[in-house]
Amino acid sequence: MSHNCSKCGSHNTHKFNYEHFRVDYLDTSIDFHGIQGHQCLDCRNLDLSPACQAKVDQVDIAIRAGL
Repeated sequence: MSHNCSKCGSHNTHKFNYEHFRVDYLDTSIDFHGIQGHQCLDCRNLDLSPACQAKVDQVDIAIRAGL
């Protein structure tokens, strides 16, 4: 199934599945497990699967709230 990049609209995307993915965010490091989605090979944008995006959004809200 073809995936279009949500940022630039390119069809040139690659599906990825990382067992472990570390993100440095503000002044902390966050570990995610089981990250899936598509990466655009033109603009390098990452489109996460809906379940993974929900995890990232929860962490983002918690960090911004100071938790």
